[in-house]
Amino acid sequence: MKKIKVISAILVFFLIAAGSNLVFADGGERNGTAGSVQLLIPVGPRGIGMGSGTLANSKGIESIFWNPANLSRGSKSTEVMFEHMSYIADIGIEYGAIKTSVEGFGTIGFHIKTLDIGEIPVTTSDFPDGIGRTYTPQFFTIGATYSIMLSDRISVGLTCNYISEKIEFVSATGLGFNIGLTYSDLANLKGLNFAIAMKNFGGNMQYDGSGLLVLADANGYLRPEQYYKIEAAPYELPSSVQFGLSYHYDINKQNAIEAAIQFENANFYGDMYHGGFEYAYDNMVFLRFGYQVSPTLIKAENVFGLAGGIGFKVNVGGMALGVDYAYRDAKVFDGNHIFSLYLGL
Repeated sequence: MKKIKVISAILVFFLIAAGSNLVFADGGERNGTAGSVQLLIPVGPRGIGMGSGTLANSKGIESIFWNPANLSRGSKSTEVMFEHMSYIADIGIEYGAIKTSVEGFGTIGFHIKTLDIGEIPVTTSDFPDGIGRTYTPQFFTIGATYSIMLSDRISVGLTCNYISEKIEFVSATGLGFNIGLTYSDLANLKGLNFAIAMKNFGGNMQYDGSGLLVLADANGYLRPEQYYKIEAAPYELPSSVQFGLSYHYDINKQNAIEAAIQFENANFYGDMYHGGFEYAYDNMVFLRFGYQVSPTLIKAENVFGLAGGIGFKVNVGGMALGVDYAYRDAKVFDGNHIFSLYLGL
């Protein structure tokens, strides 16, 4: 059985490594060409506060977004998480997740993320200020994650996301997959983790619906004015391959520090580098800061940079309660504020 698990881990590693060859020599001319960018909005104040670089050191339920392989590394058997983010352009992000471990099977988790964009006035070329009617875009992602510890050091995980986007009379749906692997105590150095993940891989998505119908004349044909349907161009998901390292060090029984770095190579953007740091006091109070940057982009295109946050956790009769906050600076737009509540049993 142990040999089978090790072989499975090796296959996952080579699958991710092979996937990197499908994508990516920096975004280049393809920058901004991928769609369904709701998949890129991060989840989890801890990871965001550490510069969105917690591929190797995310833990338990927070890792559903960062690395599905780490879902099975939580300290509690059952965990629940709720989050609200104040995103750019007055967009609100609501997120909820639950996970539980099943002995002899692994760990499963479910999550949902929705975007609250608000009402947008309907405009036309004749009425650029609106025609007196509004519409509300509806964007959400629902997903399921499975993770298992193949050994005391190796874990793997897989997430399947159902993606739905609707803008008035047109909509698009699709499936995206994340796969990850984490190796603990790399080179027999306690606290050193290595992780690799392949994210948002799936078929192209394409908008369809009555909003693509246009009333027009067919020149040169003896036909009355009628509706014709425009075929929307298909678009790729914002796929990426990520590599990360983290190191946890216990200073003494009450004080600990953790550092993480991450490299991200994508089909839609420039190569991205993330780095973060966390200080923990008595596993109850946490201070975090981080930074992310893409050197290949001009300064104005690096929308997000500095981030930081704080967290509190208490244990009551075997039950863990946590509150976390993170702030992420944003150029041009207001910064992001992220709040979450955590329950572990």
